[in-house]
Amino acid sequence: MRPNIVLAGFMAAGKTTVGGLLSGLTGMPLEDTDEAVERRAGATVAEVFASRGEGTFRRLEAEEIRRAAVPHGAILAVGGGAVVDPANVEALRAGGTIYLLQVDAAEAMRRAGGGGSRPLLVGDAPAVEDLYSSREAAYRDAADVVVPTEGRSPEQVAEHILMDFARRHAGERHED
Repeated sequence: MRPNIVLAGFMAAGKTTVGGLLSGLTGMPLEDTDEAVERRAGATVAEVFASRGEGTFRRLEAEEIRRAAVPHGAILAVGGGAVVDPANVEALRAGGTIYLLQVDAAEAMRRAGGGGSRPLLVGDAPAVEDLYSSREAAYRDAADVVVPTEGRSPEQVAEHILMDFARRHAGERHED
């Protein structure tokens, strides 16, 4: 099976946008684990957090990651907190290459423009900075490749990932 391209990073890092571009460039399907959780729960991520709590969301997220992580030549965009769980990282790494789309907390807040659909991004800047800081080591530990996004267009980020992925997997034979 073909390995997956896994896009990880803080909220509003551009995972879904870059994933869509990569999908268009490669023909590989894009799978967004937050969207998969929403379909399964019949509610938005924000609604799951509000009505069922973060613990329920993380359980559903982990189940979707285990399902999606099997190598099948897909682009996986995972939620901002997904790689905090070492079991998620293990599953994702076994199925592909993990690219950290690096963005700082202030830029993430600017990109999100209020963050209403991102329950953990709503709030004051110090709270978002604290959340980012609490995840930063997990992001770096999970990443096979760190890709800075600030000052780069989503197209440039996608091209960088595509070139790196092709270099890493050149000459590999895959059964599809």
